[in-house]
Amino acid sequence: MRHQLRFATFIMSMLLLNANALCENIGFVTRDSNHFILNGYPFYYAGSNNYYQMVFAAEPTLRYAIDEIQDEMATMGMTVLRTWAFNDGASQWNALQTSPGVYQEYVFQGLDYTLYKANQEGLRVILALVNNWDDYGGMNQYVQWADSAFPGSESFVQVNGTHFEVDGIPYYYSGVNYWYGMNLASTGPGGDRDRLNRELDLLRLLGVTNLRVMAGSEGPNTEPWRMIPALQTSPGVYDSLMLDGLDYLVYAMKERGIRAIMCLNNFWQWSGGMAQYVNWNGGGPIPYPPPEPGGDWNVYQDYTSDFYSNPGAMQDFRDNIAVILNRVNPYTGVTYKDEPAIMAWELANEPRGFHNNAANFNIWIDNTAAYIKSLDSNHLITTGCEGDTPWPSWNGLDFVQNHNGPDIDYATIHIWPQNWGW
Repeated sequence: MRHQLRFATFIMSMLLLNANALCENIGFVTRDSNHFILNGYPFYYAGSNNYYQMVFAAEPTLRYAIDEIQDEMATMGMTVLRTWAFNDGASQWNALQTSPGVYQEYVFQGLDYTLYKANQEGLRVILALVNNWDDYGGMNQYVQWADSAFPGSESFVQVNGTHFEVDGIPYYYSGVNYWYGMNLASTGPGGDRDRLNRELDLLRLLGVTNLRVMAGSEGPNTEPWRMIPALQTSPGVYDSLMLDGLDYLVYAMKERGIRAIMCLNNFWQWSGGMAQYVNWNGGGPIPYPPPEPGGDWNVYQDYTSDFYSNPGAMQDFRDNIAVILNRVNPYTGVTYKDEPAIMAWELANEPRGFHNNAANFNIWIDNTAAYIKSLDSNHLITTGCEGDTPWPSWNGLDFVQNHNGPDIDYATIHIWPQNWGW
């Protein structure tokens, strides 16, 4: 009898523990292999789908319906409620998100009440975040928002506080680095417009709406370790097929609602870049880094960072900026500086002051950004910097100082975990 009493007491204690965990929603439901676990025990449940809880609870006069439904669920022994934590689009009744990133607080309070009541009833809640179907906005609403925020509206991306905006609507995007787009769009050597169009179609299908592309490359084409053909084969001399490739790339992106971040220069050798400008202006042969036999990264960076104190090199680059910004795209009929499909001008790919020229580097950033703004008041400007890197002093980088100039609109970082030993 004593053993039976102990066993009954143990069972009753277990039941009370589980009941207490359910009523007060103590602990989180986790997963162990193919089982749900709650407070160390398997968690089994009966539940119900009641999708409209939030929108009803947003109206205080309708909260009685939420109370009745959840009370009845608890009475029936249900312990899980599935409901919707979304309602997208200004045309929806009690829309949670009326436009991208714009929410109605009173509807959030409806969701708050739903969770508050569920906790009282010992109901755990599964929150659905979007709908595959049109009800309550769903994925189609996001597609409509995305389409309205892209070129075609003839509006430019702007900065408002810490957010990008188009026509006053927050602008979010998924993007990739598509550095070779200009060359692929060319009808000359290395070009393949059929491939370009296939890739752009695929990227758009995948939801990519922003591409970072090289809008500058420097020759001559006989130099090693770089993309060829070059856009600018010598100072002020341009390959017409490459210019046409850049024109077509911007046009093809615009047709698909993809915006461009246009990178104008490069600290590294693979597009010619700053090292080539230094070479054109008395710098001597370029000491190419690895994989050039005997190449040294520090020697190369020391050479390339002379760009910021070489007046001729900097002027040649300014002249190139003016050519690109003032060019009329024959495919669109729009001057580059007036093209909404362009989101921003990036001064260079991963520019560094290196430890020997950081002061002049920062002066160059601010002066060049101001020069671009003097030609083009429509577009954003950023540096293209990596951020501090693990060795900011040696690399001549200061994230704040590199981006705090009056004409720099937003900051950039690049992260190379393997290169930096992270």
